[in-house]
Amino acid sequence: SRRHHQAEGEVAISSLQAYHGKLNVSIDLRDKPGKILDNGQIYIQAANIDMKPWLGQWVRESTGIDNADFSLSSWIEINEGEAESIFLNLAHGQVYWRTKAQSHQIQFDNQRVKLAKRAGGWRLDAPRLRLISDGKAWPESSRLSLFWQPEAKGQEEILRIRASQMQLDDLTPTLPIFTFLSPEKISPWLSLNPSGELSIFALDLPLAAPEQFDVLAKWKEISWDQWQGLPSIEHLNGLMIGNLRNGHFDLSVTDSLSYYEGMFKAPLEITNAQSRVFWKKQDERWTLWTDGVDIQAKSLWINGDMSFSYAKDDGPWLSILAGINLTDAGDAWRYYPEELMGEELIYYLTNAIEGGRARDATLIFEGNPTHFPYRDHDGKFQVFVPLKDATLQFQPTWQPLTELSINLDFINNGLWMISDNAKLGKLDSHRIEASIPAYQDNELLLDAEIKGQGQDIYDYLKNSPLSDSVAAALEQVQITGDVAGRLSLQIPFTNEEIVE
Repeated sequence: SRRHHQAEGEVAISSLQAYHGKLNVSIDLRDKPGKILDNGQIYIQAANIDMKPWLGQWVRESTGIDNADFSLSSWIEINEGEAESIFLNLAHGQVYWRTKAQSHQIQFDNQRVKLAKRAGGWRLDAPRLRLISDGKAWPESSRLSLFWQPEAKGQEEILRIRASQMQLDDLTPTLPIFTFLSPEKISPWLSLNPSGELSIFALDLPLAAPEQFDVLAKWKEISWDQWQGLPSIEHLNGLMIGNLRNGHFDLSVTDSLSYYEGMFKAPLEITNAQSRVFWKKQDERWTLWTDGVDIQAKSLWINGDMSFSYAKDDGPWLSILAGINLTDAGDAWRYYPEELMGEELIYYLTNAIEGGRARDATLIFEGNPTHFPYRDHDGKFQVFVPLKDATLQFQPTWQPLTELSINLDFINNGLWMISDNAKLGKLDSHRIEASIPAYQDNELLLDAEIKGQGQDIYDYLKNSPLSDSVAAALEQVQITGDVAGRLSLQIPFTNEEIVE
């Protein structure tokens, strides 16, 4: 028929240096009145196409790609003289690229992609991602869809991205390819080395104003490494809905080890944690706040709320109010902030506090976090801990305070302790005051009122650094009966001598 056109042919692809593959092309098109080659199909089959000669210097330097080859089949539907849909089957292929550290490869294995016109735009669907990156196969449940809507009357140009069942560690090897887009944003990802599943991802991106995006994401079993001021995490599940103007996170963690080297001496052993976090941007101020924070970790349970705001002219402001239960004060050393308290103080308190428990302790934080620990009193940090049934080994050469109920009050840059009931050996104390007025001074001031039998006071001092002085004098006097006294000590955290 004059209106029906069919053709077949073969196209060899070569350069002056070598043969790079071939294309088989079949055309089946029909005319309409007044229009030529207006409807029909075009079929293209490419066998072992070597892309290396066409990878220019910019591609090599910007993406690291140094070679690629593929075989594919493609069906193109023509309607009214324009391509209406394209079905692509990548039978096999691979792309190779290099980073400074190592070589990478991504392979295609019968990867099917459909590109079709929709509502004036174009939609791309990959219902199964049959990919292998650096030898690791992607789950066949992974899916990807893109929709591009051009600018038109009454609507803006927009790109919509939809993905599901994506493994983050599968994406990581491919990121160096995109360093030319935004190297400073890719570098943190590579340092964090995240893993886990991105179950749902939906992004609507206005291309003329990308900052006006909308996003929905759901993830499970996410983990990442510690990076700069961000601690590591394991087994993080959550949901995010929002945009730059407002939105919220739902976060939960189960059985996670969180490393924060430089801040805490040991990883945080989190049994369970959950929170809902909101954010909002109004004018030039960012605000982030929680609707409940519940964290259960080794010997620790925290429940409370926090808010954080930032404005360029005012700087950051952090507010926290939380209740704390501590089942074993012997584990409190895990939660001492090393950056604030210093190694010597943490070492002292770790060895000094043995056992004990606290219920309804309180954490208060109010101020600019960059000014912490508020030596100039321009903010407030306080942790009040009513400790029960504890032992305080305040100095190795002295007998400890036992059966101790004591209030620990961490305020800004210091610690104050008050007790109305404790035992020093067989002696009773109904008033003990101890303090570390400034952490950087590395010393504890102890003042205790003691009461007991004269023989018990002698025995206590005999087993102390005062055995050669005060205890020796008491031995000569032979004190008996009820005796009351006062014990005052200045105890350095280093190897300096105690001042009595």
